[in-house]
This record gives sequence, structure tokens and C-alpha cells, in this order.
Amino acid sequence: MEARPWLGPNGEHLGVIAPLTSSTGYRLGLLIYPDLSKVEFDLHLNPRVLSADFPPWTSDGANREAMLKEGYPITQWIRELTKADGNIVLLSNSVQSNFQNPYDCFIQDGILQRQGYAAASAEYAFDDGPVDIFVLDSDMRGPRLQSCWVTDERNERFPWRRAVSGRPFVTDGELRKIPHWDREENEDVKYGEVPWLPNSTEAAFSAVCESEDGQVVLAYAIQPLTAYDFGRVLIDSGVRDAVLLGGSGDVGVWIEGRGLEAAAAREGSARGAQPPGTRNLNG
Repeated sequence: MEARPWLGPNGEHLGVIAPLTSSTGYRLGLLIYPDLSKVEFDLHLNPRVLSADFPPWTSDGANREAMLKEGYPITQWIRELTKADGNIVLLSNSVQSNFQNPYDCFIQDGILQRQGYAAASAEYAFDDGPVDIFVLDSDMRGPRLQSCWVTDERNERFPWRRAVSGRPFVTDGELRKIPHWDREENEDVKYGEVPWLPNSTEAAFSAVCESEDGQVVLAYAIQPLTAYDFGRVLIDSGVRDAVLLGGSGDVGVWIEGRGLEAAAAREGSARGAQPPGTRNLNG
């Protein structure tokens, strides 16, 4: 598969779709370069996430299944969202841990959206450091990877309309360390930590990126690899900054007229080796 124009339902040019390939030419997934003069991003959240009785995070993972059951698979998102808005041409998973981590969030209409119980808890306040975000506004000027301080998340408004928070693992064209949370240490998860081993865990991954020439890139590695290997492939593809959006069976992208490309869950992950596109998503 070579890079080719991404054409909309009426033949309009919406961007470019290219293969994501390894250094040896093995096809790993997709790179999507949207033309932001023709398309714009929006963010959709399972409203149950905002409820105070959404299953809270626990270090032992006891509520993991309950969290996942609150959402629904990407096929249902596709049916419901495209029925409500016929102009949708692409749908993707949105945050790294699928709103299981208490720090998962994004900015929608200038307002921070995160789990209701986490927003109300001092334990999970963003008071000891900045939040990394990737700005999705079409008219953004300057680098899209930004850090913002959250001091009053219930009332604070941000200067960006749409932004997704996530772990930056490529910055300025170089790999960045991904902090690992070790549940065996009996410590609660900290902002930005992941419960898998960045050096050795092989899974599907997705990311939102900015290229060296300032273009937004959506990247999907459907075939398993480590997060650092994913980052190296992205750097080789001309990416300057990249934020992880998802892993394992959360990874999926639907393109109008092309269909759904999704990853099966990694063996041993939260739901085992699920068929592609069947894991429930909360955003």
C-alpha cells in the first residue's frame, strides 16, 4: 500500500493515508494526515464517566471490568455518532487507558473533562505538575504539544477548544521516557504512569502526532510492538512530537468508505485476546 489521497464521500480531498511501516518495510498499520482546512476534530465521551458513581480507580484493578462495561465497542460509537452527524468521516479511540486511569482527561469546548469522582478527589488533583496535552484546534499556531497547569478544574477555562491529554513519548524528534507504575510496590498510580513495561510489552498502539513540518498525524500500529519501537518508527516517518492515545484492544480507527481497522487485545491484557473492535471504549 502506497500513500494515497483520502477522499471524502463526495470525492473531496480530506488528506492523505499512508502505510506505517517498520525499517524493514513490514506494514504495521496506518498514518493519516488530515487536511485541517477540510476537517476538524471533535471529542466524544461516554457521559457516564462524568458521574460520581462511575467505578473508581483501584490500585488492585478490582474495578477494571466494571469500568469497561460502562462503555461500548467502537462499532456502536460508529452507528450512534454517524447517525447523529452525517458529516463524520473518521472515528478513533481517544485516551491511553480508556478512562480507567483517574488522570485520563481531555479538553472539550475549553473545559477539562475527566472522571467525576477523580475531579472531586484531592488525591487525584493536578497540583504537583503540569498536564501534557496535544491541541487539536484547526487554527492552532505554534507547537501542538503543550503543558498546562490545572488549578481549578471545575471552573477553569482553557485557551484551546479541543485537546487530548496523554503521555508524550516522542518530543523534538527523540524518544522520551515513559514512566512505569509497578502495582506490586503497593503505591497508587501517578499522573503519566502506565501499568505495562514500555521496554518489553508488545501491543498495538495509537498516537496523535505533529510532523517536523507542523502537520497533524494520526498513527495506528495494529501489529504488536513495544511503545518505544512505535516511537522509533514514528520518528523515522518524520514525526516531531507524539502522544499515546491507546494500546492493545483499545486501538481502532474507522474511515468513511473504508471501514474499520482495529487491533485485537493483547494476550494477558484486561480482556484477553478479544477480536478486533470488540473492546468497550469510554471515549
